[in-house]
Amino acid sequence: MSSGGAGVRQGTATEPLLPSSIPTDSHSVEGLEQPAAVTMVRNENLSRRALPVQASALLFVAVVWSTILSTMSITRLALFGYHPLIQSIGILLLLQAIVVLQRTSTHAPAEKKAAFNAHQTINLLLVLPLFTVGASIMYYLHDQPGASHWISYHGILGSLCVVVAWIQAALGAASVWWKGKLVGGENKGKALWKWHRLSGYVLVALFLTTAVLGVVETTWGKKNSSFFQKILVVAALGLAACAVLIRVQSSKLPKLA
Repeated sequence: MSSGGAGVRQGTATEPLLPSSIPTDSHSVEGLEQPAAVTMVRNENLSRRALPVQASALLFVAVVWSTILSTMSITRLALFGYHPLIQSIGILLLLQAIVVLQRTSTHAPAEKKAAFNAHQTINLLLVLPLFTVGASIMYYLHDQPGASHWISYHGILGSLCVVVAWIQAALGAASVWWKGKLVGGENKGKALWKWHRLSGYVLVALFLTTAVLGVVETTWGKKNSSFFQKILVVAALGLAACAVLIRVQSSKLPKLA
């Protein structure tokens, strides 16, 4: 397969870097249509095999939004109310960014390229800004006279997750942009990408844990959510975590032993 006369390098399923000769949009290469990022999202995220992740994530969002909107007026929503609404959407989109890239292989480099574009676009343009805005709201509210910072494990872990998420994104970008030149070359970039993938799964687990703590540990969550809503949140996020874990390809992770 070639594009503009440049040969496409074949790789193994464990190679994380993307062939530079693969176009980022939909062009014909030897008569084959190259998938765009939107196409990959539709094919992967809306596929039957992604249904467990999507159903669990949507259930979580539905419970959070129903809890907030049943206690606050949508037309006069307090500043605090935007925090769980924004963060729940952030978690939903974070899972989308993972799902679209999880099952790709360098045996289908065009699809891998498109999935990577979707992954970084969702994370950089949606997930990180949303998490940052949501966390900033709570920082502002806890910075008011009479309030204190870091009064719950939810707040501590949530703040840590947002900071680490930006670092995670920076290291992930450095490992693949310009063939890993920012981290010392392509081989080092490949090695770093595997750790980026592993740490990403850990970070997702921490984000989901933070969301659970928001319902079961914080004062507002304990007072304003019913026992049934708490159970639904814990179950939905637990199922989402399991559904993501089942999709993990161990060959794409670094060897720990």
